[in-house]
Amino acid sequence: MSEPERRSSGEVTTSPSCAADTTIGGDVSGSDVTFESMQARASEPHETCSSQHATAELVRGPVDLSTKKEHFDLDSPAPPVTTLVNTLGGMPTASDQAYGALDSHARHPSPVRVAEAPMPVDRRRKIAGFEQIARGHLREAGAPEAIELPVSLVDALEKAWKDADASQVETGGNVVRTYGGTYKLRRSEGGTNRLFEADEHDVGWGETMIGIAHTHPYRKEGLDHGTFSDGDIVNLVDESEPLKFLRSGPFTYAIARTKEFEALVKRHEQAQRIDDLKKAMKKSYNDAFSAFHGAFPDQLEAGVNAICKQFHLVYYQGQGAELRRVGGPSIQ
Repeated sequence: MSEPERRSSGEVTTSPSCAADTTIGGDVSGSDVTFESMQARASEPHETCSSQHATAELVRGPVDLSTKKEHFDLDSPAPPVTTLVNTLGGMPTASDQAYGALDSHARHPSPVRVAEAPMPVDRRRKIAGFEQIARGHLREAGAPEAIELPVSLVDALEKAWKDADASQVETGGNVVRTYGGTYKLRRSEGGTNRLFEADEHDVGWGETMIGIAHTHPYRKEGLDHGTFSDGDIVNLVDESEPLKFLRSGPFTYAIARTKEFEALVKRHEQAQRIDDLKKAMKKSYNDAFSAFHGAFPDQLEAGVNAICKQFHLVYYQGQGAELRRVGGPSIQ
């Protein structure tokens, strides 16, 4: 029967060259397929083989991506390697692998890493300044001129202030450094409209207390802010933490202890004259407060500046995260 007749009758035939190709990647035992014959066939034109189950196009040699347009629209997402293999038959070629790589990238694009701009030196200095005063008492001459509070602490103080402003009751808590080096405010109850008493024992596992924070709501008096009172600062004598924070209106205040202040407290303790030290600090504050003729917030400022300058404390003030040194022994 001639070839056309066999095809018209539905009989499946396979050409010798096609039969040899079906062994590629499979069992080649008993065949005369050699590397030379495979190279020779690579230059032959495409031919089509028929089987009872599928029709496969045998591709000779590397396939340029442009030839794929017969099977796929290059403007649409590239199909995976398995689709190409099933369509073309045989093992995936280098072109198939290239398509597969494009398809994989389209499905799972590699993250684009954008280089971050280096942090300005001035800001790094402010962040380091906060760490310096938060991790231990410093000498007054080495106190940083500006500090930047951690965002977590700024947000916590903002929340405490909003609660205080709404209730007109002082709020606050303990500022702690966690085991991982972050900072947070452990809120506690116990405030009134003119007093907040913190629980110094409220410190979690792995946390280090660095100071007490509270608020001053003065809306009932028709004021929007006010800094530390004399009692807030005199209490530093009985405390050991390096910092004290206050939030009032748009302002955040902080007082840092120094080694000179610690030495002053120690001398009075040894002489059993701690009460004398407290009285002297209170007098310094109130004298300056009374001598200043101006608005109440300005009188508070005068009192804080006087006590800090005389008793070796460093006073910071600002809005948001950045606080600047505005009072202390070296501030005129």
